[in-house]
This record gives sequence, structure tokens and C-alpha cells, in this order.
Amino acid sequence: MHTSVYLPKEVHRRLREIAFTRDVKVHDVIMEGIDAALQKHGHPPVSSLKPKGEA
Repeated sequence: MHTSVYLPKEVHRRLREIAFTRDVKVHDVIMEGIDAALQKHGHPPVSSLKPKGEA
């Protein structure tokens, strides 16, 4: 599934900076945030919600 997220320019710049510093993709940083939001609200992490075989 593909979803677009519109971020303020400065937010995107900072996410890129974090990703670069950690040598990961911006997508990885965003997924960490989604994981944190899910868990904060009592839901399981993204990894346990993915269908089997999905990366």
C-alpha cells in the first residue's frame, strides 16, 4: 500500500537529517514514529500487523 504524507519543509529536512546521521532511509524514521504512536495507544507494533511475506 502506498500513502502520501505532506510534511512541513522543516520537518522533512529534520527527518532527512536524522536518517542521514543514522544511515537509514526517511521511511525507516517515519515507521519508528508510527510504531511509537500505535504502541502509545495500546496497539501492537507494525511488524506484528504486517501480513506474512510482506517486507
